[in-house]
Formats: sequence, C-alpha cells, structure tokens
Amino acid sequence: MRNDEKTAYAFLIIPLICVGFILFTIFYLFGSSLSVEGGGLGLQNFARLFTSDPYFWPALWHNVFWMIWAVLIPIGIGLIFAILLSRNIRGESFFKGVIYFPALLAGATIGVIWKWFYLPKDYGVLNTILNGLGLMGLGNPVTKLWINDPSPPVPFLTLISLPIFTVSVLFIVLSFKPKISTSKLCLVTGLIGVAFPAGLFFSGVVSTSLVSILLASSWAGSAVSMVMFLAAMQAIPKSQLEAAKVDCASEGQILRHIVLPSLKSVIIIMIILSAISSMKAFDLVYTLAGMEGGPGHHAADVLALYTYRTLKTGDYGYASAIGVVGILVTLIPVILYIIMLTRRDER
Repeated sequence: MRNDEKTAYAFLIIPLICVGFILFTIFYLFGSSLSVEGGGLGLQNFARLFTSDPYFWPALWHNVFWMIWAVLIPIGIGLIFAILLSRNIRGESFFKGVIYFPALLAGATIGVIWKWFYLPKDYGVLNTILNGLGLMGLGNPVTKLWINDPSPPVPFLTLISLPIFTVSVLFIVLSFKPKISTSKLCLVTGLIGVAFPAGLFFSGVVSTSLVSILLASSWAGSAVSMVMFLAAMQAIPKSQLEAAKVDCASEGQILRHIVLPSLKSVIIIMIILSAISSMKAFDLVYTLAGMEGGPGHHAADVLALYTYRTLKTGDYGYASAIGVVGILVTLIPVILYIIMLTRRDER
C-alpha cells in the first residue's frame, strides 16, 4: 500500500468512528423502543403510541406542518431577499449582514427575543405596533395573546403567511418547470400556495401559537436560504444574462427562464435540509411555549419536545418509540432526495 493511500485511510478513521457512533445510537434507540416497564420486549410502546396517546398525533401533525412551512416560507423569503440584493442596491453589504444576523444566534436566544416581541397585553412589541396602527382587530383584541393561544390563526398571521406561501410556491414551480403555461401555473399556485394553507388556517387544524412560533423560526431560516441563493446567483454566467438583455428580454423573463432554473439544485438541497431541520424543532418551542408546548391541548407541541417530556417521567422505552417515529419521518425527504439523484444519474 502506497503512503498516499495510507494517509487517505488515516483521515477516514475519524469520520468512520463518527458514523459508527451514530449507527450504534440509532440501533440502541430502536432496541430501547421495544423495551417495556417491568422487563420484556414487544411492540406495546408503539401500540400505545398509535392507539391511546392523546398527545402523539397532535405533536406529529405539528411536525408535519412545520416541515411544510419550513420548505416553503423560509425558502421563499430567502429567495425574495436574494433577488432584491442581487441588483447591486446601495447598502447591499449592510442589508446582507442585518438579514443574515439571526442565523448566527442559537435557537434559545431567538426564542427569548421573540418571546419579548410576543408579550401579551399592551406592553408587547407586536401588540404595541398593531395598536398604534389601529389594527389590533387583526390580532387578539380581547386576550392579546400570541404564543399561548390555541385558537385558529388570527387574521394578522393569515395575511402575513398566505402571500409568502403563494410567492414561494410560484418560484419553486418556475424553477422546476419554467415553460409551464400561465393557466397551469395559476392553478398549481392557487391550490398549493393559497387554498391549502388557507384551508388549514380556517379549519383550526393549526393554532395561533404554532404559527407565531413558526414565524420566529423563519427569521433565521430565511437568512440561510438567502446566502445559499445569492451564492448560486453569482455562479450564473454574466454572458448569459447580458445576451438575454441584448435580445430584449424583460426582468421577469430573465428571472423566469434563466435565474430560477439555475437555482433548481440549490432549491432541492434547501428543501431537504429544511425538512430534516423541521423534525429537530425543540429549543424554540421550549423557550417560547414551555415544556408542555403551550396550553390548549399542547397547541404547539412537537415530537422532540414530547420525547423530552416523556424522558423526564423516566419512561425511556416509550420515549424511544417516539424518537423512532421521528427518525422514520425524517427519512422520508432523505429517501426522496436519493431517488431524485439516482434518476438524474441514470439520465
């Protein structure tokens, strides 16, 4: 064996140890999920989880909705910022620094900042702003609560969220299908970007508390997306953009047929990373809503928080079962990504 091969294998030792530790932890978690109190092995934990636990399904649904939100809202906001900042505006570096600043903060720090922003009654920053603008009717004019409100999202949150949902779906569709007809584009955008989130909001499936926390999570998530998209935009050949301008292409046409398709691979990566990150949501919910995920039948509860709460009771087997479900749900976007890569390589 040559010296360079020995060096290469030596550098692989630490990564292999890390992978081995992760695999051992996962297998140990699966084994623990089959253990029950009093000894023995079986599927009792999973049977209890899926049939008689009143908190598991809401927590799982909140994670699924968090995944949908993380795939659309932060990516959409980050893409909008990237498009605006790619136009060489005055103070570009300053705005980049300000927008990216939340990505440097820990989740607990972000939670403390937004908890102050969402303070109830008249001394909360958001309530003060809405009162000053005469728009308190769009929030909670009676209780003036945000984080601890299990009711359906208030009009203010709906008016903030739906336009971003729509723009995000529009950009993502155009990045994959730039030649799609206008009628099909409007149909897809209307169904996924407007009708779907509006149906969830007005049906009461999600709460004001959950959406408020998700807005806080988007503050940092959009910063990371912006940096990724800016880097991808700088890789677009300037000759291609200049040729399009010579051919009298409008800004909208350049965005649709050159910029957005060039961001396709980055969007795919951001979707996968955002989906995986959403399943790890814990510190922000814990800081804002507390260990119970907020009042009103755990209005903002998520799987990681529920696992932690179960561990506090000493029921390690049941907590492991919840963790196994979280891992399996996390694997869904990873498997989809691998399938997409395999198909692309075959082509």
